[in-house]
Amino acid sequence: MGKIIRLLLASVMVVALFTACSSKSEQAASPSKSASEGEAGPSVEKTKVVFSTGIPDDAWRRALEFFMNTANEKLKEKNIEVVAEYYPSEEEMWKVLPAQIVSGSAPDLIGLNNEGVLEFIINGTFTSLDGLIEEVGYDTSKLDAANVNGWKYEGKQYALPLTTTISALAVNMTMLKNAGIEEAPKTMEDLVKAALAVTDKEKGQYGVGVNLHEFHISQYLHAFGGGWNFGENMNSEGNQEGLQFIVDLFNKHQVAATPAQIGVNGDVDAFASGKVAMTTAGPWYVATLRDKQVDFEWKLVPIPAGTVQKSTLYGWALAMLDSAKNKEAAMEVIAAMLGEESYRYLAEERGDIPAMTSFVPTYEELYPEMKVVLETADTAVAFNYPVSANRFKTDLVTGLESVIFQNRGTVKDLLDKMAEDGYQR
Repeated sequence: MGKIIRLLLASVMVVALFTACSSKSEQAASPSKSASEGEAGPSVEKTKVVFSTGIPDDAWRRALEFFMNTANEKLKEKNIEVVAEYYPSEEEMWKVLPAQIVSGSAPDLIGLNNEGVLEFIINGTFTSLDGLIEEVGYDTSKLDAANVNGWKYEGKQYALPLTTTISALAVNMTMLKNAGIEEAPKTMEDLVKAALAVTDKEKGQYGVGVNLHEFHISQYLHAFGGGWNFGENMNSEGNQEGLQFIVDLFNKHQVAATPAQIGVNGDVDAFASGKVAMTTAGPWYVATLRDKQVDFEWKLVPIPAGTVQKSTLYGWALAMLDSAKNKEAAMEVIAAMLGEESYRYLAEERGDIPAMTSFVPTYEELYPEMKVVLETADTAVAFNYPVSANRFKTDLVTGLESVIFQNRGTVKDLLDKMAEDGYQR
């Protein structure tokens, strides 16, 4: 596990440009508010701490509500209460947050993964937790040391981790076996063969579900030895091969569909619907698919090898905004949310790899579906997005959609244009 977490240090060095506030941001929709269920309504003496994040699915929302409800029980005597403001997505959160900071309506705490956070540290959006950690007496030695260090910059701690995550491929083994295929794909060539065998467009059945999102796109690049390398050498051979592979799944082989084309909201629902046989995934699929009680045999396997076998590593943590109205109370909330109860929930209920080391063996015992995926950790890589991550993500996704669906330009054209920009400002 130490190797898994150490790789997060590279991921946290990803730089994302924090867009300046604009009238467009100010007009963005405000997040919907949901108070954590506590005892009674807040009194005038109670200090409220607002926690915000994008909510990708119901299972993760339930986990966050558990963390907050547990924290509120612990903090009753201190008259501190954490409430949630859920954004529709992480992308929407980053659009709205700049204007909120300026107007004084920003949350106190943010939940986020470390795909691209360094710019938020450099520009002062996040605050150092070091003195605050000592003040509340939170024992960080119970967390994996390398994981904790992965959220440091220049010796200062800017977040405390909940999870570590490694990418995988979710496979509907029932669909494959019905097509005469007994094993999950180990290579991208195997994936194409399996996808061709199971695709039946008349039945609305596809071999591969491809969520055209930077996270999922990156999995294919890594499998061909590519990567974003903080914006350096973006038009590398590995990146060209990885993007072309995705394009070919749609256009040459005609075995792929996006969640929207299938008529669902995301890749998890696409897979759970039984309409796609394979999709890039992660540990959260285990709990979600168990919860949905899907009526087919499934498994998680390592990302198939293109020219190499490379999975992707990242994590999720709690950070405090420098604009937090009461930093001491906000730190009390972090400490209460990151208690043993939360890490036990992650291991036993959620199915995420907990950052508290004492619960990792429990996770491995309860979620054997991830065993073969965890074994790829030693060769896994980080996202390493360039500095101007938001603009980079937009250009990548819209550019690839244009190549696939509108036949505008080529993969090389797209990557050459992105390489020329570099996304360093």
